Amino acid sequence: MSSAPIELQPVEFDPFSSGEVTRVVSPTAAQREIWLACAMDPEASAAYNLSLTIRIVGAVDIAALRQSFCDLVDRHDALRMTFSSDGRHASVSNDPPRELLSVDLRGADEPERSFGEILRAEAKRPYDLERGPLFRAAVVRLSDQETRVIFGAHHIVCDGWSLAVMLRELGPLYARRREPTPPALAPAPSFVEYAEQDTAERTEADLKYFVSRLGDLAAPLDLPTDRPRRPGRSPASSVASRTLCAELFAAIKQQAATEGVTPSVALMTAWSAFLTQISGQTDWVMGLPLGLQSRIGKPALVGQCTHLVPLRVKLDDTVSVRDAMRALRGAVLDVSEHPYATVGDLLPRLSLRRDPSRHPLLSVLFNFDAQFSSAQPVFAECTARFAPNARVAETFELFLNAFE
Repeated sequence: MSSAPIELQPVEFDPFSSGEVTRVVSPTAAQREIWLACAMDPEASAAYNLSLTIRIVGAVDIAALRQSFCDLVDRHDALRMTFSSDGRHASVSNDPPRELLSVDLRGADEPERSFGEILRAEAKRPYDLERGPLFRAAVVRLSDQETRVIFGAHHIVCDGWSLAVMLRELGPLYARRREPTPPALAPAPSFVEYAEQDTAERTEADLKYFVSRLGDLAAPLDLPTDRPRRPGRSPASSVASRTLCAELFAAIKQQAATEGVTPSVALMTAWSAFLTQISGQTDWVMGLPLGLQSRIGKPALVGQCTHLVPLRVKLDDTVSVRDAMRALRGAVLDVSEHPYATVGDLLPRLSLRRDPSRHPLLSVLFNFDAQFSSAQPVFAECTARFAPNARVAETFELFLNAFE
Protein backbone atom coordinates (compact mmCIF):
# COMPACT_ATOMS: atom_id res chain seq x y z
CA MET A 1 0.00 0.00 0.00
CA SER A 2 1.47 3.32 -1.03
CA SER A 3 0.76 6.70 0.43
CA ALA A 4 0.91 10.13 -1.12
CA PRO A 5 4.07 12.09 -0.39
CA ILE A 6 3.82 14.59 2.42
CA GLU A 7 4.15 18.17 1.29
CA LEU A 8 5.55 20.66 3.78
CA GLN A 9 3.99 24.07 3.52
CA PRO A 10 5.91 27.21 4.53
CA VAL A 11 4.63 29.01 7.60
CA GLU A 12 5.10 32.61 8.68
CA PHE A 13 6.35 31.69 12.14
CA ASP A 14 9.28 29.33 12.55
CA PRO A 15 10.06 29.02 16.28
CA PHE A 16 13.18 26.96 15.49
CA SER A 17 14.86 29.55 13.27
CA SER A 18 17.21 30.79 16.00
CA GLY A 19 18.81 28.30 18.35
CA GLU A 20 16.99 25.50 20.12
CA VAL A 21 13.56 26.60 21.33
CA THR A 22 12.82 25.47 24.85
CA ARG A 23 9.29 26.87 25.24
CA VAL A 24 6.53 28.39 23.14
CA VAL A 25 3.95 30.36 25.11
CA SER A 26 1.13 32.81 24.57
CA PRO A 27 2.19 36.41 25.22
CA THR A 28 0.65 38.19 28.18
CA ALA A 29 -2.03 40.84 27.68
CA ALA A 30 0.53 43.60 28.24
CA GLN A 31 2.87 42.05 25.67
CA ARG A 32 0.06 41.72 23.11
CA GLU A 33 -0.77 45.41 23.49
CA ILE A 34 2.85 46.42 22.88
CA TRP A 35 3.12 44.07 19.90
CA LEU A 36 -0.07 45.54 18.40
CA ALA A 37 1.13 49.12 18.91
CA CYS A 38 4.38 48.33 17.08
CA ALA A 39 2.57 46.49 14.28
CA MET A 40 0.12 49.35 13.70
CA ASP A 41 2.83 52.03 13.61
CA PRO A 42 6.43 50.85 13.13
CA GLU A 43 7.66 54.38 13.85
CA ALA A 44 6.15 54.11 17.33
CA SER A 45 8.32 51.08 18.11
CA ALA A 46 11.12 53.38 19.29
CA ALA A 47 8.84 54.44 22.16
CA TYR A 48 9.41 50.98 23.60
CA ASN A 49 13.22 51.10 23.50
CA LEU A 50 14.30 51.01 27.15
CA SER A 51 17.95 51.67 27.90
CA LEU A 52 20.48 52.93 30.42
CA THR A 53 24.06 54.08 30.23
CA ILE A 54 26.56 52.91 32.86
CA ARG A 55 29.65 55.10 33.23
CA ILE A 56 32.57 53.09 34.63
CA VAL A 57 35.73 54.84 35.80
CA GLY A 58 38.75 52.61 36.31
CA ALA A 59 40.55 49.75 34.59
CA VAL A 60 37.53 47.55 34.00
CA ASP A 61 37.99 44.03 32.62
CA ILE A 62 36.31 44.37 29.21
CA ALA A 63 36.11 40.63 28.54
CA ALA A 64 34.50 39.96 31.93
CA LEU A 65 32.14 42.89 31.42
CA ARG A 66 30.97 41.60 28.06
CA GLN A 67 30.50 38.10 29.44
CA SER A 68 28.40 39.52 32.29
CA PHE A 69 25.82 40.71 29.79
CA CYS A 70 25.79 37.28 28.14
CA ASP A 71 25.17 35.83 31.60
CA LEU A 72 22.18 38.15 32.05
CA VAL A 73 20.65 36.75 28.87
CA ASP A 74 21.32 33.20 30.04
CA ARG A 75 19.73 33.89 33.45
CA HIS A 76 16.50 35.50 32.31
CA ASP A 77 14.26 33.70 29.83
CA ALA A 78 12.35 36.89 28.92
CA LEU A 79 15.53 38.27 27.32
CA ARG A 80 15.64 35.23 25.01
CA MET A 81 12.13 35.72 23.66
CA THR A 82 11.01 36.41 20.10
CA PHE A 83 7.47 36.74 18.75
CA SER A 84 5.53 35.29 15.83
CA SER A 85 4.55 37.51 12.92
CA ASP A 86 0.94 37.61 14.14
CA GLY A 87 1.89 38.27 17.77
CA ARG A 88 0.06 35.18 19.02
CA HIS A 89 3.10 33.16 20.09
CA ALA A 90 6.34 33.85 21.91
CA SER A 91 9.26 31.44 21.76
CA VAL A 92 12.18 31.19 24.17
CA SER A 93 15.51 30.03 22.77
CA ASN A 94 18.32 28.56 24.83
CA ASP A 95 20.90 29.96 22.38
CA PRO A 96 19.50 33.19 20.95
CA PRO A 97 21.40 35.65 18.78
CA ARG A 98 23.33 38.07 20.96
CA GLU A 99 24.18 41.65 20.24
CA LEU A 100 27.17 42.91 22.22
CA LEU A 101 28.87 45.68 20.30
CA SER A 102 32.33 47.03 21.08
CA VAL A 103 33.36 50.56 20.13
CA ASP A 104 36.79 52.05 20.82
CA LEU A 105 36.84 55.86 20.90
CA ARG A 106 40.22 56.21 22.59
CA GLY A 107 41.74 57.59 19.40
CA ALA A 108 38.78 59.76 18.41
CA ASP A 109 39.25 63.52 18.11
CA GLU A 110 36.03 64.23 20.01
CA PRO A 111 35.07 61.09 21.96
CA GLU A 112 32.18 62.77 23.81
CA ARG A 113 30.62 63.92 20.56
CA SER A 114 31.10 60.50 19.01
CA PHE A 115 29.51 58.85 22.04
CA GLY A 116 26.51 61.18 21.77
CA GLU A 117 26.04 60.15 18.15
CA ILE A 118 26.14 56.47 19.13
CA LEU A 119 23.61 57.09 21.90
CA ARG A 120 21.18 58.85 19.57
CA ALA A 121 21.54 56.15 16.94
CA GLU A 122 20.82 53.44 19.50
CA ALA A 123 17.68 55.26 20.66
CA LYS A 124 16.32 55.22 17.10
CA ARG A 125 17.41 51.73 16.08
CA PRO A 126 14.41 49.38 15.98
CA TYR A 127 14.23 45.89 17.41
CA ASP A 128 13.11 42.97 15.25
CA LEU A 129 10.40 41.31 17.35
CA GLU A 130 10.39 38.19 15.17
CA ARG A 131 14.11 37.51 14.83
CA GLY A 132 15.54 39.22 17.88
CA PRO A 133 17.60 39.78 19.83
CA LEU A 134 15.37 41.90 22.05
CA PHE A 135 18.19 42.70 24.48
CA ARG A 136 21.39 44.42 23.43
CA ALA A 137 24.45 46.16 24.83
CA ALA A 138 27.28 48.30 23.49
CA VAL A 139 30.59 48.67 25.33
CA VAL A 140 32.20 51.99 24.43
CA ARG A 141 35.75 52.82 25.55
CA LEU A 142 36.41 56.56 25.81
CA SER A 143 39.82 56.24 27.47
CA ASP A 144 41.92 53.69 29.32
CA GLN A 145 40.16 54.77 32.52
CA GLU A 146 36.61 55.34 31.30
CA THR A 147 34.16 52.91 29.73
CA ARG A 148 30.48 53.43 29.08
CA VAL A 149 27.94 50.71 28.49
CA ILE A 150 24.66 51.34 26.71
CA PHE A 151 22.33 48.47 27.48
CA GLY A 152 18.64 47.87 27.27
CA ALA A 153 15.81 45.91 25.77
CA HIS A 154 12.49 46.24 24.03
CA HIS A 155 9.65 46.93 26.45
CA ILE A 156 7.85 43.79 25.26
CA VAL A 157 10.38 41.71 27.26
CA CYS A 158 11.46 44.20 29.90
CA ASP A 159 10.23 47.00 32.17
CA GLY A 160 11.77 49.60 34.45
CA TRP A 161 11.77 47.25 37.43
CA SER A 162 13.66 44.68 35.33
CA LEU A 163 16.36 47.20 34.41
CA ALA A 164 16.99 47.79 38.11
CA VAL A 165 17.19 44.03 38.71
CA MET A 166 19.78 43.67 35.95
CA LEU A 167 21.82 46.58 37.30
CA ARG A 168 22.02 44.88 40.69
CA GLU A 169 23.00 41.55 39.15
CA LEU A 170 25.76 42.87 36.90
CA GLY A 171 28.21 43.29 39.79
CA PRO A 172 28.00 39.68 41.04
CA LEU A 173 28.06 38.36 37.46
CA TYR A 174 31.16 40.43 36.72
CA ALA A 175 32.80 39.15 39.91
CA ARG A 176 31.99 35.57 38.93
CA ARG A 177 34.03 36.03 35.76
CA ARG A 178 37.04 37.38 37.63
CA GLU A 179 37.17 35.68 41.04
CA PRO A 180 37.69 32.01 41.88
CA THR A 181 34.98 32.01 44.58
CA PRO A 182 32.51 34.77 43.72
CA PRO A 183 29.23 35.36 45.55
CA ALA A 184 26.46 33.23 44.10
CA LEU A 185 23.18 34.57 42.75
CA ALA A 186 19.96 32.74 43.47
CA PRO A 187 18.29 31.19 40.40
CA ALA A 188 16.25 33.74 38.49
CA PRO A 189 12.44 33.46 38.45
CA SER A 190 10.99 32.37 35.12
CA PHE A 191 9.00 34.84 33.05
CA VAL A 192 7.51 31.92 31.11
CA GLU A 193 5.99 30.61 34.33
CA TYR A 194 4.63 34.08 35.04
CA ALA A 195 3.12 34.27 31.54
CA GLU A 196 1.47 30.88 31.92
CA GLN A 197 -0.40 31.80 35.10
CA ASP A 198 -4.18 31.80 34.75
CA THR A 199 -5.30 35.28 35.79
CA ALA A 200 -8.50 35.44 33.72
CA GLU A 201 -10.83 35.59 36.72
CA ARG A 202 -8.78 38.26 38.47
CA THR A 203 -8.45 40.28 35.25
CA GLU A 204 -12.20 40.26 34.67
CA ALA A 205 -12.86 41.47 38.21
CA ASP A 206 -10.33 44.29 37.81
CA LEU A 207 -11.81 45.34 34.47
CA LYS A 208 -15.25 45.60 36.05
CA TYR A 209 -13.77 47.75 38.80
CA PHE A 210 -12.35 50.26 36.32
CA VAL A 211 -15.52 50.33 34.21
CA SER A 212 -17.47 51.25 37.34
CA ARG A 213 -15.00 54.06 38.11
CA LEU A 214 -14.70 55.49 34.59
CA GLY A 215 -18.10 54.92 33.04
CA ASP A 216 -19.18 58.57 33.43
CA LEU A 217 -15.90 60.15 32.33
CA ALA A 218 -16.63 63.07 30.02
CA ALA A 219 -13.36 63.45 28.09
CA PRO A 220 -9.61 62.82 28.29
CA LEU A 221 -7.31 65.53 29.56
CA ASP A 222 -7.11 68.24 26.89
CA LEU A 223 -3.67 69.78 27.13
CA PRO A 224 -3.17 73.28 25.68
CA THR A 225 -0.97 73.41 22.59
CA ASP A 226 0.96 76.19 20.89
CA ARG A 227 -0.20 75.06 17.44
CA PRO A 228 -3.15 73.16 15.93
CA ARG A 229 -3.16 69.43 16.52
CA ARG A 230 -2.22 67.15 13.68
CA PRO A 231 -5.04 65.05 12.23
CA GLY A 232 -3.24 61.91 13.41
CA ARG A 233 -0.94 60.97 16.27
CA SER A 234 2.82 61.15 15.92
CA PRO A 235 5.26 59.29 18.18
CA ALA A 236 8.02 61.88 17.68
CA SER A 237 9.03 63.42 21.00
CA SER A 238 11.77 65.13 22.95
CA VAL A 239 12.94 64.83 26.53
CA ALA A 240 13.65 67.50 29.14
CA SER A 241 15.64 66.21 32.13
CA ARG A 242 15.81 68.00 35.46
CA THR A 243 17.54 67.07 38.70
CA LEU A 244 16.03 68.14 42.01
CA CYS A 245 18.69 69.30 44.44
CA ALA A 246 19.19 67.14 47.52
CA GLU A 247 17.77 69.80 49.85
CA LEU A 248 14.55 70.17 47.85
CA PHE A 249 13.97 66.44 47.57
CA ALA A 250 14.67 66.01 51.28
CA ALA A 251 12.03 68.66 51.99
CA ILE A 252 9.54 66.86 49.72
CA LYS A 253 10.19 63.58 51.54
CA GLN A 254 9.79 65.27 54.90
CA GLN A 255 6.50 66.87 53.89
CA ALA A 256 5.29 63.56 52.49
CA ALA A 257 6.11 61.80 55.75
CA THR A 258 4.29 64.49 57.72
CA GLU A 259 1.16 63.96 55.63
CA GLY A 260 1.44 60.17 55.76
CA VAL A 261 2.07 59.70 52.03
CA THR A 262 4.98 58.46 49.94
CA PRO A 263 7.33 60.79 48.02
CA SER A 264 5.76 59.35 44.87
CA VAL A 265 2.30 60.57 45.90
CA ALA A 266 3.71 63.97 46.89
CA LEU A 267 5.27 64.42 43.44
CA MET A 268 2.12 63.09 41.78
CA THR A 269 0.06 65.69 43.64
CA ALA A 270 2.24 68.53 42.35
CA TRP A 271 2.10 67.10 38.83
CA SER A 272 -1.69 66.73 38.99
CA ALA A 273 -2.20 70.25 40.33
CA PHE A 274 -0.07 71.65 37.51
CA LEU A 275 -1.99 69.75 34.83
CA THR A 276 -5.33 70.75 36.35
CA GLN A 277 -4.25 74.39 36.29
CA ILE A 278 -3.02 74.50 32.68
CA SER A 279 -5.91 72.45 31.28
CA GLY A 280 -8.75 73.95 33.30
CA GLN A 281 -10.16 70.44 33.81
CA THR A 282 -11.00 69.23 37.29
CA ASP A 283 -11.85 65.62 36.40
CA TRP A 284 -9.48 63.64 34.20
CA VAL A 285 -7.46 60.43 33.99
CA MET A 286 -3.73 59.80 34.33
CA GLY A 287 -1.90 56.62 33.37
CA LEU A 288 -0.08 54.85 36.19
CA PRO A 289 2.31 51.94 35.44
CA LEU A 290 2.02 49.19 38.06
CA GLY A 291 4.80 46.60 38.25
CA LEU A 292 3.62 43.18 39.37
CA GLN A 293 6.94 41.71 40.53
CA SER A 294 6.63 42.75 44.16
CA ARG A 295 2.90 41.99 44.22
CA ILE A 296 3.45 38.35 43.24
CA GLY A 297 6.45 37.90 45.53
CA LYS A 298 9.08 37.70 42.77
CA PRO A 299 11.16 40.88 43.07
CA ALA A 300 13.99 39.42 40.93
CA LEU A 301 11.71 38.64 37.97
CA VAL A 302 12.83 40.19 34.68
CA GLY A 303 10.24 40.69 31.95
CA GLN A 304 7.35 42.89 30.89
CA CYS A 305 5.38 42.67 34.13
CA THR A 306 4.03 46.22 34.13
CA HIS A 307 0.37 47.00 33.56
CA LEU A 308 -0.70 50.53 32.70
CA VAL A 309 -3.85 51.37 34.66
CA PRO A 310 -5.99 54.54 34.65
CA LEU A 311 -6.04 56.74 37.75
CA ARG A 312 -8.93 59.20 37.95
CA VAL A 313 -7.91 62.62 39.26
CA LYS A 314 -10.42 65.09 40.70
CA LEU A 315 -8.94 68.40 41.78
CA ASP A 316 -9.99 72.03 41.83
CA ASP A 317 -8.76 75.25 43.42
CA THR A 318 -10.86 74.68 46.54
CA VAL A 319 -8.87 71.58 47.53
CA SER A 320 -5.89 72.11 49.83
CA VAL A 321 -2.54 70.49 49.09
CA ARG A 322 -2.95 68.31 52.18
CA ASP A 323 -6.38 67.07 51.10
CA ALA A 324 -5.16 66.55 47.53
CA MET A 325 -2.27 64.39 48.76
CA ARG A 326 -4.57 62.26 50.88
CA ALA A 327 -7.14 61.91 48.10
CA LEU A 328 -4.48 60.76 45.63
CA ARG A 329 -3.02 58.39 48.21
CA GLY A 330 -6.42 56.74 48.51
CA ALA A 331 -6.88 56.62 44.74
CA VAL A 332 -3.45 55.04 44.22
CA LEU A 333 -4.11 52.43 46.90
CA ASP A 334 -7.45 51.60 45.28
CA VAL A 335 -6.11 51.09 41.75
CA SER A 336 -3.11 49.19 43.12
CA GLU A 337 -5.55 46.56 44.35
CA HIS A 338 -6.63 46.01 40.73
CA PRO A 339 -3.37 45.64 38.76
CA TYR A 340 -4.42 42.88 36.36
CA ALA A 341 -6.52 45.06 34.06
CA THR A 342 -4.79 46.71 31.11
CA VAL A 343 -5.85 49.80 29.22
CA GLY A 344 -6.06 47.84 25.98
CA ASP A 345 -8.62 45.45 27.45
CA LEU A 346 -10.48 48.29 29.13
CA LEU A 347 -11.02 50.60 26.15
CA PRO A 348 -13.63 48.42 24.33
CA ARG A 349 -15.76 48.48 27.49
CA LEU A 350 -15.88 52.26 27.77
CA SER A 351 -18.04 54.60 25.69
CA LEU A 352 -15.36 57.11 24.77
CA ARG A 353 -15.26 59.53 21.87
CA ARG A 354 -12.63 58.50 19.34
CA ASP A 355 -10.24 61.08 17.96
CA PRO A 356 -7.38 59.97 15.67
CA SER A 357 -5.20 62.79 17.00
CA ARG A 358 -5.10 61.49 20.58
CA HIS A 359 -5.48 58.49 22.85
CA PRO A 360 -9.16 58.06 23.77
CA LEU A 361 -8.47 57.78 27.52
CA LEU A 362 -4.94 58.81 28.48
CA SER A 363 -2.99 61.93 27.61
CA VAL A 364 -0.45 61.84 30.43
CA LEU A 365 1.49 59.30 32.48
CA PHE A 366 3.25 59.47 35.82
CA ASN A 367 5.86 57.01 37.03
CA PHE A 368 8.19 56.97 40.02
CA ASP A 369 10.96 54.35 40.04
CA ALA A 370 12.07 54.05 43.65
CA GLN A 371 13.88 50.74 43.09
CA PHE A 372 16.77 52.42 41.25
CA SER A 373 18.01 53.98 44.51
CA SER A 374 19.56 50.62 45.43
CA ALA A 375 20.60 49.57 41.93
CA GLN A 376 24.07 51.08 41.54
CA PRO A 377 26.26 48.39 39.91
CA VAL A 378 29.61 47.48 41.46
CA PHE A 379 32.61 46.46 39.33
CA ALA A 380 35.45 45.54 41.70
CA GLU A 381 37.83 48.48 42.15
CA CYS A 382 36.04 50.68 39.61
CA THR A 383 33.39 53.29 40.31
CA ALA A 384 30.15 53.16 38.35
CA ARG A 385 27.13 55.38 37.90
CA PHE A 386 24.12 54.93 35.66
CA ALA A 387 21.60 57.21 34.00
CA PRO A 388 18.50 56.52 31.89
CA ASN A 389 18.75 57.28 28.20
CA ALA A 390 16.29 59.60 26.48
CA ARG A 391 13.82 58.11 24.03
CA VAL A 392 13.03 59.69 20.68
CA ALA A 393 9.40 58.56 20.62
CA GLU A 394 6.48 58.33 23.04
CA THR A 395 2.98 56.92 22.84
CA PHE A 396 1.40 59.57 25.09
CA GLU A 397 1.46 63.36 25.09
CA LEU A 398 3.26 63.91 28.41
CA PHE A 399 5.15 61.42 30.53
CA LEU A 400 6.74 62.39 33.84
CA ASN A 401 9.19 59.64 34.76
CA ALA A 402 10.95 60.26 38.07
CA PHE A 403 13.46 58.11 39.87
CA GLU A 404 15.47 58.41 43.05
